Amino acid sequence: MASEYATGPWHRGRIDTLGLDENGSPVVIEFKKGSDSGVLSQAVSYLSWLRSAQHEFEALVRKVLGAAAAESIDWRRPRMVCIAAGFSRATGSSRAAC
Repeated sequence: MASEYATGPWHRGRIDTLGLDENGSPVVIEFKKGSDSGVLSQAVSYLSWLRSAQHEFEALVRKVLGAAAAESIDWRRPRMVCIAAGFSRATGSSRAAC
């Protein structure tokens, strides 16, 4: 849907990738070049923004994919995907994605 999506002056973030999965659920994707323990909290923050900005997200989907796609968004399970070279032990996982 969008890359480097600005979350506005109040939240002041920039989502790396914002999209829809194959089931029509919103997805926030965050990329980090190295190991970063902050990527999870950043992604959770963006997921929180997404839930509060449903109308804005629906308008983006309508603009990019059309009205039918916007009307069929499944808000029950929005997801976040984190991709990094590694995660600290504080995250509870050493996998390259969450």
